[in-house]
Order: sequence, then C-alpha cells, then structure tokens
Amino acid sequence: MSLYSYKYRLNPTSTQEVLLNKHFGCVRYLYNHFLDQRTTVYKESQETQNYYSNAIEIPKLKKELPWLKEVGSQALQYAVKQLQTGYDNFFRKVKQKTKGKKGFPRFKSKHGKQSFKVMQNVKIVEGKLIIPKFLEGVNFVQHRVLEGEIQFATISKNKAGQYFASITVKKEIAQLPRLNKTVGYDLNAAKIVGSDGSKHENPLPEHEHKQHLRFLAKEVSRKVKGSEGRKKAQLRYNKLKLYCKNVREDFLHKVSSKIINENQVIILEDLDVKGMFANLGDKRKEPRWKERKLHKQLQDCGFHSFVQKLMYKAEWYGREVIKVSRWFPSSQLCSECNYQNKELGQEKEWTCWNCFASHDRDENASKNIHNEGLRTLGTRGIADCPDVRPIKFGLLVGSEATPSLAAG
Repeated sequence: MSLYSYKYRLNPTSTQEVLLNKHFGCVRYLYNHFLDQRTTVYKESQETQNYYSNAIEIPKLKKELPWLKEVGSQALQYAVKQLQTGYDNFFRKVKQKTKGKKGFPRFKSKHGKQSFKVMQNVKIVEGKLIIPKFLEGVNFVQHRVLEGEIQFATISKNKAGQYFASITVKKEIAQLPRLNKTVGYDLNAAKIVGSDGSKHENPLPEHEHKQHLRFLAKEVSRKVKGSEGRKKAQLRYNKLKLYCKNVREDFLHKVSSKIINENQVIILEDLDVKGMFANLGDKRKEPRWKERKLHKQLQDCGFHSFVQKLMYKAEWYGREVIKVSRWFPSSQLCSECNYQNKELGQEKEWTCWNCFASHDRDENASKNIHNEGLRTLGTRGIADCPDVRPIKFGLLVGSEATPSLAAG
C-alpha cells in the first residue's frame, strides 16, 4: 500500500470562503504565537518546549480568544505539529552539520501560501468535499475519480487566490511490467536529451512571457503600498506566474511519466542545482548579465522537480533511477572511443581528435551518462571492475590516459 494524493480545485461559496480564511488566519496565529513563545522561553531560561507542551495550551487559548473556536480543532493542532516539524528539520540539519543555512522556523505571513490540514472525518458525498466545520460540503472540480482509503486532506490557498484540496489516500499501485531497456538523460536549459535519441524541448514558460511579467511587475511597483490597486496588480502578476508554473509542471509530469513507462532503468547526472545558482563573483567566466540570464533559464526548467517526479514514480511503478557523479566529464568524453577533450568549451558540436567522430554535445553527454551509469551499477554485466573505466579500442581514458595516448 502506498500514499497517493489527488489535488482538486475548490469552488467555495462566499460564506465558505470567509470561513476558510478564518482557518488560515487562526493556524497562522497559533504558529507565530508558539514560535515566539518558544524562542522567548529559550532565551530567558534556556528551556526547550515541544509539541505536547504547546498542544495542551490550545484549550486555554480558546477561552482567552473565543474566535479560535470558530475553526476546526484539527486545523489548530496542525499548526503546532507544523511548528514541531520545522524544529525537527532544523535540529536534524544541525546534527548532520549541513552546509549553509539550517532553516530555523520563521514567522508566517498572510501574503504567502496558506494551508491547514484535516486528519480525520474527510468525506466526499454527492460530489462535495465534507470536512469539520463544512458539513454542508464544498463544491470542487473532480477531474479524476478518487480511489483508495482517505487518510487526510490539506486545504490550501495560493497567491492567486485559488483554493485547493489535496486528498491523500492509501491504495495499492500496480507496478508496470519489467522492461529490458535502460536510458541515460542529459538535462540542460534547452531540452532533455536521451541516449536513445529522444529529445524533449523545455517550454520555458516564464521566458516566453517575460515581457508580460515585466510589465505586470512594473505595475505593482508603481502602485501605492497597501492600496487596493496594488493588491489587484499583485493578483494579476501572481496569476500569470501561476500559469507559467502550471505549464512547467504539466510538461514535467508528462515527460517523467513517459520516461517511466518506456524504460526500466533511468540514469541521470547528480546535478548540484543549488550550486548552479551560486554567484561566482570574481571567478565567473561570463559577464554578470549572461550569468543572470542562465540562472533564470535554469529556474524555468525545474530540474529538481523533474528528478523528484522521476524518483517517486519509479518507486511506485517498480523502476530504478541511478545518478552519476556530478564530476563525471560527460560532455568532454567521446562516446565512441572514450577520448577526453579537456579543451572543450561551450561548443554545441565537436569532433573527436582520436577517432574523428562528430558529436552533438547533448546527445554525446547522454550516451556517456548512460554508459557510466551501467558501469557503476555493475549488476548488469557491463563492467567486471567498477573502479576502472572500461577500455575501448585499446585506449585508456580520463585520468588514466597517458599524454601520448591522449594526444592521439
């Protein structure tokens, strides 16, 4: 049995919309209240609080603040659990000595995404979603039939003012038939290129609508802060950003599903997505404007989201995802003879100096990623010794190659 989520668009009435916003506000208030209380208590007495010490205070707060009684108790408990999860993640990163920021919990704002969780009494009756405090049911767009036993539901509101319900169920996901096919993929800003010759052009929706986004961003900046005009302009900008996100997510879901359906083993490069957006400072080889342009394109691709989709779908359907080291020179190696061209720059096409084979940069990289993934896996009968790169046509390659052999 696996957990599976269905996300539906809600169409609440005006009264239900007010009640939903009260839920979001109360959850946000409790989260900020207990976060402030925890930090204050620790600074003054060096004492730490946990979920239980905060949860038992909720009934007392309800007596002091009667408006907390207007929302479901499960939503209030969710706020405390969410805060505890934030602390647990922070201390885990501190213990593991993770580099960079550890992600200490921050106060929530009413201007960002809002959500609350309902752990029990979630039902769908006559095409309506029923949860505590909404016993008359909330209309929603059921574009897919919900299958499985309902576990919980997360109600959310995005920056564009749209309401959604993510209903998580427990069900048996049938695994796909095993295939005798492996494939390697090279991910870049222009397209996703496979070693089997497949190519998927990235839609880059924000790049396509960059002029409109820039126009709407200027509209927001020209309005008076706090005015109704600024709120409306911000809403128009958020809606276009949401449209771009939906286009990107739709593309990534379709491509990842196609790859999972057609291949048994998928081999990718272990990309350092965070490092891609690092400001190189004096070490940069390109002007700052070119670096920023590349960063925007990489953000518009959604590489991290794509890899995550491949991994959880592979777990569902009995596939395998292998990652090749990010330091593997996939673009520099010749996929025919394994000669390494260390002088390769940003050329899209190049010719091997050893075997004179012509290569498309991305196709060649995908083939090398595929071969390296099979070699490091070792269980497919590709290489006898996983610590030594295979020899082709009598040539040693990479760091093992001697200067005379590498020169051809």
